[in-house]
Amino acid sequence: QYANIPYPDQEVIDSITYLAQELRDNTNVLLDCYNEAHIEPFLLKEPKERWDEYVASLKATIDAVREVNPDVIVTVTGLHWGGDFRNQELLNLNTLYANILYRVDDNPTPWRDTDASPEYLRSFRNWWMYSLLDGKHAVMFGEFNAPGGSPEWIGTDEEYYWMTESLSIAKQYDLSWNT
Repeated sequence: QYANIPYPDQEVIDSITYLAQELRDNTNVLLDCYNEAHIEPFLLKEPKERWDEYVASLKATIDAVREVNPDVIVTVTGLHWGGDFRNQELLNLNTLYANILYRVDDNPTPWRDTDASPEYLRSFRNWWMYSLLDGKHAVMFGEFNAPGGSPEWIGTDEEYYWMTESLSIAKQYDLSWNT
């Protein structure tokens, strides 16, 4: 039901807040603000407006969660299905709130007419690697898979390369991951 909502709206915030309240006595919980936030419905908006709306929705979600569960770890992802962290306000959430974990989805989805060319894949990784792997952010891989999750990539050399590269990055930077 949330497939057409690009990032948290009030219904999503209410649901996450409910979970935060119900799980407040459980110390091993991560609450995800929103899985794979995306901006495709807003491509006609200016990039700054997209980022402003997304970061404001994350802050509203975190504020609501903190009211009922101040210590829970909250995960946030970048835009563009969880991999784009090219926004300083998003990167500064961990200075405004305690217990923020940045969750990267390292599974590029070619945007609009873009194919999964090597140039696109490198630029996708750059969207998060140089922003988050600076020692100032707690980071984990939320998921990683073949670019675009496309069936034609399954079992190919490209898929093997992407997956082994993801695992190599996780090992090099001591990132936790689930996929």
